[in-house]
Amino acid sequence: MTTKFIMESFWQHPDGYNCAMVAIIKVALLQFGTEEIFQKIETHKGNYEITLHDHKKISLSERKIKKLNKNNRIEFSIYRLPAKVKSLQILKTYVRLCYAVMLTYLNTYGWKGKCYSIKDAKKYLQYGYGDDAPFNTDHLWKFLGLRRATREVIDIEKEHLDEIEVKKALMLYSNCHVVAASEGSYYDYGTREKIKSKIPKLGGDKAKWWYEIIQPKNALFTL
Repeated sequence: MTTKFIMESFWQHPDGYNCAMVAIIKVALLQFGTEEIFQKIETHKGNYEITLHDHKKISLSERKIKKLNKNNRIEFSIYRLPAKVKSLQILKTYVRLCYAVMLTYLNTYGWKGKCYSIKDAKKYLQYGYGDDAPFNTDHLWKFLGLRRATREVIDIEKEHLDEIEVKKALMLYSNCHVVAASEGSYYDYGTREKIKSKIPKLGGDKAKWWYEIIQPKNALFTL
């Protein structure tokens, strides 16, 4: 599954506010692929036993995954070539699985000592992060059992553009919008946009922050 295929095959619903959630799933798939996004997956009779890279465990049934993904406000491309249709089915499975994992993580393990109902977890992941939200785009890697590559989110400067141009997968965001960027490009609602010689505008506001994600075993510091 190529970077281009992952980038162009799913995006947020035009009327949704879930750009950050979609972006972190896309970045995780770009960085690790379906084989390494989780430490371990065991399947048996429609049940998934998932071990995340932070060693936390998530149990999900196909029925539960379907229920959690109701109204997930994630859009997918439509393909006609058999090979692409097959690849999209695999990608859909992992995108929906990632979303279900994030909701279940918040419900089971929580954030900063507080667990959230599925209803509240959906609200926070789907409708953005206001001033009263318990977490924001800076923290979404946590709910997939992953890690930020840097202790702090990076404030974007023009001199970072050369580095951003070669990075395989990173979160790029402004106060208004979040995208997954890869090798100098990002897809906005399925349309490719090239990052050129200036900091892009996202949702009408200049991008301000970016970060990469890694597996916890590769971290050089604690968060």
